[in-house]
Amino acid sequence: MKNYIFINYLLALIIISSFIFGLTLNENSSGGAENDSIAILNNANIFNTHILRDIPWDIYKSTSLPLFYIINKILFNDIEFIDLVTTNIFLSIFIFFFFYLTLKKKMSGNKIENSSLLLLSSIVLLSPYLRSSTFWGLEEIIGVFFFVLSLFFYEKYNSNKNFSNQIVCL
Repeated sequence: MKNYIFINYLLALIIISSFIFGLTLNENSSGGAENDSIAILNNANIFNTHILRDIPWDIYKSTSLPLFYIINKILFNDIEFIDLVTTNIFLSIFIFFFFYLTLKKKMSGNKIENSSLLLLSSIVLLSPYLRSSTFWGLEEIIGVFFFVLSLFFYEKYNSNKNFSNQIVCL
């Protein structure tokens, strides 16, 4: 049994290490992230040069809501590429963490080891989509973050159906 736990922790560490290694290599496993990052930087420049109420929406080129840029504008006065990547790295860490917490809450009645849950939650870091979006500062990562966060709060609501959990789940 101890070998099994050790192997789970080792595999999770290897997956997390590969994520960090991919970041240092500017991995583009989805194929189009490098080109997409040019459009993302153009949108970021729109938010750099205008205040929110004066954004020229006719030159804003995105199918996503501007929440990603608004958050980055609040965090960083002038948005640069490294700022977008930094935000995405933190969002990816939170995605991994909240996915682990969701699995832990969901499987709390089962006798599943924490090492297995850690390994399962680290698998999300192998996704080519998540990796490329993180490493190239793409805006879609915020949607993945809110999806995993909503799973976490839904599971929290399911385990304790009170009014405050219902409001947070919405």
